[in-house]
Amino acid sequence: MSPIISWTEKPVAEDVPAVVDRPAFERARDIPPRVGDRGDVAVYVARGAYEAVLRHGRSSRLEQGGILLGRAYGIAGEPGRYAVEVLRAIAAGGAASTSISFRFGRETWTGLRTGWRSEAPDLQLVGWYHTHPDLGAFFSGTDRATQRDFFARPWHVGLVVDPVRDEQAWFAGPHSHPVRFHPVFEEPALATAAAAGLALGAPLAVRRVRRDGRLALANGLAVRLAGVAFPPANARPKPIRRLACQARLALWRAVARGRCRLAGDPPDGAAVHIFLPDGRLLAERLLACGLARLDSATAAPCLARLEAVQHLASCRGIGVWRTKTRFYLDAHRRRLLAAAPTATEA
Repeated sequence: MSPIISWTEKPVAEDVPAVVDRPAFERARDIPPRVGDRGDVAVYVARGAYEAVLRHGRSSRLEQGGILLGRAYGIAGEPGRYAVEVLRAIAAGGAASTSISFRFGRETWTGLRTGWRSEAPDLQLVGWYHTHPDLGAFFSGTDRATQRDFFARPWHVGLVVDPVRDEQAWFAGPHSHPVRFHPVFEEPALATAAAAGLALGAPLAVRRVRRDGRLALANGLAVRLAGVAFPPANARPKPIRRLACQARLALWRAVARGRCRLAGDPPDGAAVHIFLPDGRLLAERLLACGLARLDSATAAPCLARLEAVQHLASCRGIGVWRTKTRFYLDAHRRRLLAAAPTATEA
């Protein structure tokens, strides 16, 4: 018997936000070149999202399900063809399910929307998934009706997984056409962190940026960004205070959406490495804009990379590297050193 899915409201379907060049899109995700037709819809699945679906499916012999979040793109020069990037999987909690059926209720869908808005508000709803424990990976008549009625955009996808037989199948569009090309790729941030010898934790949740540049996290901890030193917010010259304000604003804009990833599980007050969704270090972006200076004491894993970025910013003379600003910063530093007690005085 096929799973039964009932929705209380139709998800809002977004338009395709952009057109991308397929070769460049695949190179950015380290997907090997492939000769041949990829079909009207190709699905590119982040490993984290794929493994989350598998874990959810293997957690029970009952049918499970949820929604898929990511982004959909049109393909340049190929009208009517799309690339769907699946970046997150949100599990449906509290759904009514048996070994042969699965149903979304009002509370379940409300929970999914809440998870969507809190975990990845900037991502699109690109599809859904559910499991067929020991039944095989296929779309039943009810599955096709669900796809047609609630995921009717050409780039909407549906994934069915059999966690017992280790099978999967992807379908796309209102007519549930099979998807032939669905590679799994490493998220850029994961690849960059692995190259630096770092392990990524959960997505970063920040409540606010403090005046001294430290980040107040949602779990109550306060951490500072490794690799950079910000202009002092309490300096007398206005150019420095203005630059410090710009640095804190740029820091908040980068972390506010919850898409950044924190390296490891740091203690309170630690210097941390934060990775942007595109795989770059947040410290690298701030250095490139001239909004901070390199703090080599906390940038060991990526020091050479950050030094090169800072050198380019200094050659351009932007931010802290403007002639007038550098004069004020150096004067401020000299005053601090002159006011600091010596070893004999301490």
